[in-house]
Amino acid sequence: MNGMTNINVIGGSGFIGTRLVSRLIKNSEISVKIIDKAPSKKFPELTRVGDVRSVQELQECISEQSIIV
Repeated sequence: MNGMTNINVIGGSGFIGTRLVSRLIKNSEISVKIIDKAPSKKFPELTRVGDVRSVQELQECISEQSIIV
């Protein structure tokens, strides 16, 4: 393991998710990814657009993540 904590924020494009991601990315030991039904306006480079109701899509998005929020 490389010491990085991988966090996937489901709904990270919304009001609360955007604020959470803003705080998480300040820590250099955390790698953040967002999964949401719409791209994040503030963090488009971190966003994977997907439907969390689809088990297959969700599994693909979270397979490499240590923590899911």
